[in-house]
Amino acid sequence: SGVSDYTNISIDGSGTGGSTINLAGPLTRAELLAFGRDPLSTIILLSGTLDNTGGTLTLDNTTGNLIFNNGTVNGGTLASTVDAGYLFNGSVDINFTGGVILDTDINFANTNQIRVTGDLTLGGSNPTLTFNSGGSQTGLYFNGGTQSFGGTGSVVFATNSTGNRIEMAAGTDLTIGPNIAISGAGGYVGANTPTALVTLQGGGTGGITSDVAGNIAVFNFTNESSLTAVTTGDLSLHGTSWTNTASGVISADGVGSTINMVAPGWTNAGSISVINGATLTTGGTPTSGVSDYTNISIDGSGTGGSTINLAGPLTRAELLAFGRDPLSTIILLS
Repeated sequence: SGVSDYTNISIDGSGTGGSTINLAGPLTRAELLAFGRDPLSTIILLSGTLDNTGGTLTLDNTTGNLIFNNGTVNGGTLASTVDAGYLFNGSVDINFTGGVILDTDINFANTNQIRVTGDLTLGGSNPTLTFNSGGSQTGLYFNGGTQSFGGTGSVVFATNSTGNRIEMAAGTDLTIGPNIAISGAGGYVGANTPTALVTLQGGGTGGITSDVAGNIAVFNFTNESSLTAVTTGDLSLHGTSWTNTASGVISADGVGSTINMVAPGWTNAGSISVINGATLTTGGTPTSGVSDYTNISIDGSGTGGSTINLAGPLTRAELLAFGRDPLSTIILLS
């Protein structure tokens, strides 16, 4: 009978609390909210599939914590009144399908990961997802097909770990929306396989900024937005190849800030700039040759003293093509 069948279920209605309900079958949002519980002590595990299509599930001090145990939410909006204190606390193996909208801040502990099939959107509260990897994969994993990570909000790599990831399975094309801002210490964006491609859309408040000591690695990407290293941050451009489009900006600003072009192939139709003592290391082979170097500027503005380390093969014309301050730019040929 649906909801009415759940209404007469009571977990910790009396007693010392600490009892568990494991929701292993399919259920609706209304069914999840129907049974009695002690929100302070009842352990609610989701190992089945919750159909949240077309509605909002708000977890608070009346619903209690929802712990994912290889459980799935399909569609709708997930929110919490206490910065996700009632969402994901203690969870493992979280699955989103059907275009979930996430409208709450979430702190991902080491190994917490959401596997996404069918797009993910950050909701109107401008939420922040904070990844705290201690070495294990932590964050978002987009599982196949053409997907988007959109809406408005932030992702923060709080630790300097390669385990902090916005990653995709092979064969996935992921578009990260123009108002998703990614920053912090260390982590991966994309995947180290040529069949997984990520596009960073421009025109908004998003982009990727390495703004504390550490390394953010971006793989097999097309940049229409901004990739920035500041304040001793380090950006590495990895994969088989990457493209900086005409609207794309890649920059490093300040002593200790670095950009490392690691991929064997690259195309630059946009702007690459290094100022105020930062360092750019080139590598690989530019697709278009001289024109890819033309829009590289070293100390075009700022206090000077920046470095370009030419670590990949290049021609005389390419060496002469990029902008520089001849009085202060340090040009290394390695």
